[in-house]
Amino acid sequence: MWKGESCVYLLARGRTRDEVGSAASIYFTPEYRLALGALHAREANALLDECVERFRLGPLASREFRAEVLRRSGGLPGAIVKMCRLAVDPRYKFGNQVKLRLLHVDYLMQSGAPNARVAAGHGR
Repeated sequence: MWKGESCVYLLARGRTRDEVGSAASIYFTPEYRLALGALHAREANALLDECVERFRLGPLASREFRAEVLRRSGGLPGAIVKMCRLAVDPRYKFGNQVKLRLLHVDYLMQSGAPNARVAAGHGR
């Protein structure tokens, strides 16, 4: 949509009123909707590099950390950014390493993923 002379993009986790809330009225026609999926490996790596720099992960961003974030995120840009943001929290640090399993479980629980409990190893 346009606001004056500026183009404005709105991102939502879904398309229904339950998923988007009161912003659902903004998505007034399907022709303006764009579903964002997983990034290609090159773009996912570039985004991860930017997040490592932005959140100053430094030595925490080991080769293992990078591989696991990319694997566990499924290449979804929001997941990559959120996991990197969470990684700076002292609760997820152990020396110069990140507790990746705990970080991933907390990411799933916070993101409201429909199968978060099952994906995190809980439930069925």
